[in-house]
Amino acid sequence: MTALKGRDIAAFLSAPDAGIVCALIYGPEQGLVHERATELAKTVAEDLDDPWRVANLSDQDAADAAKLTDEAAAQSFLGGRRVIRVRSSSAGVASAVSALLKTAEAGSLNGAGLVIVEAGDLKKSAALRKACEGSRQAVAIPCYPEGVRDTKAAIRHQCAEEGLTLTEEAADLLTMALGEDRGILRQEVEKLILFMGPASVRGGAQVKVTAEDVQACLADAPQDDSFAVASLALSGRPKGLSLALAEAEAAGTNVIALLRLTQNRILRLMPAAQALAAGDGPGAAIKKIKPPVFFKEQAAVEEQLRKWPLGKLERAAAAIYEAEAQCKKTGAPAQAIAENILMRLAVSASR
Repeated sequence: MTALKGRDIAAFLSAPDAGIVCALIYGPEQGLVHERATELAKTVAEDLDDPWRVANLSDQDAADAAKLTDEAAAQSFLGGRRVIRVRSSSAGVASAVSALLKTAEAGSLNGAGLVIVEAGDLKKSAALRKACEGSRQAVAIPCYPEGVRDTKAAIRHQCAEEGLTLTEEAADLLTMALGEDRGILRQEVEKLILFMGPASVRGGAQVKVTAEDVQACLADAPQDDSFAVASLALSGRPKGLSLALAEAEAAGTNVIALLRLTQNRILRLMPAAQALAAGDGPGAAIKKIKPPVFFKEQAAVEEQLRKWPLGKLERAAAAIYEAEAQCKKTGAPAQAIAENILMRLAVSASR
């Protein structure tokens, strides 16, 4: 089966075909990869801590073709389909998955287990992709950065699970504040849910979330919140940023996510900066930003636009992109690389 796209992905994640024995979920958006893998696993085994229904294999075990096939064929003692989770795309795992699929296609796989493989960004020529995309017993699900519409839909879906509905203005404000990284997104929306009160506390009552509620939640949040780092960097507040980065590190925040969130803020400012360069006034320029700027944030956005004209924004976006590449490829400490570029942005904006 070829790689799934669009609605086919959502349909499969909600109701996987029993004839599929392996689902490869891969891509550069690792937060989305993990979220989709977890969503798929829960449709098969609701309790992911159930050892009879869920097996988490190490890279070494998953690379053992016989062991992987045995796990996929094994029946649960208590009934129900099993899930075998693998987080690797090594050559050994690719070979083992290929052997598993050949066994399934030959009709020799007696069990009904679903193998879910989480991987990074794979080229089309990658052995693991080729094995899954070329088999009727497998699916390949790519995970790339999503647009504003998908981000907003993810926020609404997560809130709806706790009986919260968002006004359009509230959804716009959250989208603006949180960016598109699924790892950050889920964590910060969970904070909003706690702020409003989980469904279990409210007795299942439905609650509407307004922009004022979101604003109050963001204001109430501690400075180690991921979105605060981006805001402090672009507002030119190096002292506050230094404290926020220390808190973020202590909290174990992923520095790649911080870089992406800051870059997302920069990209949102660019249409307004282009409008200013073309001669528009600040009010008209801000209207170019999508999703719309929350009215209480307009003063802060105007300040950032004064500090960041178009050419400077473009250089900042390129610098963050390069910093992320260095984090992934050079072997240098990612924390130091990320903090260095973010502090440079803050110092530049403060001049």
